[in-house]
Amino acid sequence: MKAVLIDDEKPALLQLERLLLGDGRVSVLERFTSVQEGLDFLKHEKVDVVFLDIGMPEMNGLEAGEYIQQLNPSIRIVYITAYSQYALEAFELYALDYVLKPVMPERLVKTIDRLEAVMSPVPERAQPTEDTGIFRIQLFKRLVLPDIHALDGKKLRLRTAKAQELLAYLLNLDGEWASKDRILEAVWQGYPLDKSITHLHTAIYQIRKLLRDLGADAEIEYAHENYRLKKGKVSTDVEQFELKLERLGEAGGQEHREIAEQAAALYRGGYLEEHDYEWAKSRRAELDRKYIELVLDLAKYELGCGQASKAVRRLLIIAEMDPYSDRISRLLIEAYGRLEEYTELRTYYEQFRSLLQEDLGLNPEEETRRRYAHWVEMMKK
Repeated sequence: MKAVLIDDEKPALLQLERLLLGDGRVSVLERFTSVQEGLDFLKHEKVDVVFLDIGMPEMNGLEAGEYIQQLNPSIRIVYITAYSQYALEAFELYALDYVLKPVMPERLVKTIDRLEAVMSPVPERAQPTEDTGIFRIQLFKRLVLPDIHALDGKKLRLRTAKAQELLAYLLNLDGEWASKDRILEAVWQGYPLDKSITHLHTAIYQIRKLLRDLGADAEIEYAHENYRLKKGKVSTDVEQFELKLERLGEAGGQEHREIAEQAAALYRGGYLEEHDYEWAKSRRAELDRKYIELVLDLAKYELGCGQASKAVRRLLIIAEMDPYSDRISRLLIEAYGRLEEYTELRTYYEQFRSLLQEDLGLNPEEETRRRYAHWVEMMKK
C-alpha cells in the first residue's frame, strides 16, 4: 500500500514513518508538513492512503479531507490527532480509522490490518431502474431517493436527517455555488458553530458516498469554502415538472393536453412540505402557483369537453391550496352547475362567501356573484 503522511509537526511525521516502515506493509511515498503541498502531490500521484493530522494551522484536517475526497474518492484517510474529542468526528467523516497521538505500535498495526481488509476491488455501481439512465429524486411532498439497491442488497439511503436536508438544499440551488456560511445558516441555523461545521462535513461525506454508490456521475464540488452539486444523471420531479410547463407553450391541441396531464401527475404535494424546511418555503409557494395555473388550464379544457366531474376533483384540490381565489371559485360553480349538483354548488358558494368575509372582510368578486346567480336561476327551472 502506498501512503502519504501530512502533519505540521516534523517529529510526529518521522515517528509515524518509522513505525510504518517497521511494520513493512505500507510504503511511504512522501511526507509533508504543509497541507497544500500534500494536496498538490496527490493531484499527480496514485496513493492508497493518507495519514492526516487534524489540528494543523494552515488548514483543518477535516477540510483537507474534503479536498482529498474530491481529488480521488478511493483514497483512504487515517486521521492522526492529539485530541480525543476529534476521534469520533473524524471516524464519522472520510476516515477509515483514527489514531491518537502519541502513536502506539500495537494501535497502528490494527489500523494497517483494517486497511488491508478494505483494499479490495470496488463493486459495480447500482443501476438506474429506468432505461433512460437517469436517476429520479422526488421533491414534491417529500424527498424520496431512487428505489434501488447496491450489490450488497442494501437500499441506498442517507443516514441522518440533516444529510437529507443538505441534499435537498443543494438540489434546490440547481448547480449554484453556496458558501459554507450560507449553508450553515440555512440548514444548521441555531447550532453552535463548531458542531454545525462537524455536522456539515459529516453530511457532505454521506451525500458523496451515496452519489458514488449510485453511479450517477453526480458529485459535490468544493472550492474556496463554497459547495455546489453537479447533478450528472440525477434528475428531480420538480425539474421534469418545470420542463413540461415550458413545453406547454410550444404545444397545441391533443399534445398540449397530454403534456399538461403529465405535468399535473408529477405534483404529489407541496415542495418538500412534509419536511417543512424554512429555506424551501418561497420555492414551495412558487411551484404551488405554477401548479394552480396548470390545473385551472386543465379544468377549463375539461369543462369544455363535458368532463365536469374530473374538473371538480382537480379544482377542489387547488381550492384548499388557495381558498380565497375567485378564479377557482367561478370554475367550481360552473362545474357543479353543469353537473346539476345544486346542493353542492350552494354549500360551496356559501362557504366561500363566509370565508372571504370572516378572514378578509371582502365579498366575492362581481363576476363570481354573477355566475352563482345564473345557476341559482337555473335551479328554479
